[in-house]
Amino acid sequence: SALASGVIVCHESKIGRYCFLSSGVVIAGKVELGDAVTAWTGANITPRLEIESEAVIGAGATVFENVSERTTVAGNPARRVMRLS
Repeated sequence: SALASGVIVCHESKIGRYCFLSSGVVIAGKVELGDAVTAWTGANITPRLEIESEAVIGAGATVFENVSERTTVAGNPARRVMRLS
């Protein structure tokens, strides 16, 4: 996994393999990221969520719900914008 400068990962969170977290990403406590998750600049993930494998979190998004695998979310609150089959 690759974490850019200014990334904050709080207590008891797990980051899968091959993830990319861009500058300014904040991951709250007890969050679990699957493999190959990408979170773009300034994304925020609130506590106790699961972001499944190959999900993409858009820049500046605030995630309040679990994100299914291969799904792209964006906005505040984050909403699904695309899902790959």
